[in-house]
Amino acid sequence: MLLLFILIPVLAIQAYIYYDDYQARRALEFQANLEVARAVARTFESFVQDVILHELVIGLAITSSQPMKSQDIARLLTTYQDYAAIRDFTWLNPEGVASYSSNPDMVGRNYSDRAYFRDIANGPDWTVGELVLARTTGDPVFGISRGIRDDKGTLLGVVVTTVVPEK
Repeated sequence: MLLLFILIPVLAIQAYIYYDDYQARRALEFQANLEVARAVARTFESFVQDVILHELVIGLAITSSQPMKSQDIARLLTTYQDYAAIRDFTWLNPEGVASYSSNPDMVGRNYSDRAYFRDIANGPDWTVGELVLARTTGDPVFGISRGIRDDKGTLLGVVVTTVVPEK
């Protein structure tokens, strides 16, 4: 009986020490995960901002006062080799129809029903779309879109970047 009275408090103290150690490790693990999530978020934000600037350059070149030839526009839309995650760049006219694309399968398709196009048509300069299945391949993708407007605010077109999230 005496041994039991000594053993029970020792086991209780040991259980408390293990529980406290578990909580401390758990808090450290949560903090490490939070830091990783913040780093990924900063990297993704930097990627999106870089793509948006690239889209602005493409859009301004296409809508410049001196019209570009079709082959020059096609060549301009293939300037994404530095981005492993980008599948293609596409120029949508104000009606949402793909006029030019680095992916020939997209040309002529109507994207006016996509949320990113409706968002841009309603005012914002740019948007990051939701994850959808690509119409051309059926793979999950999302778009980063930027509207190009004239001085009066009239939509001239939308540059859409298709991003493959697993890359």
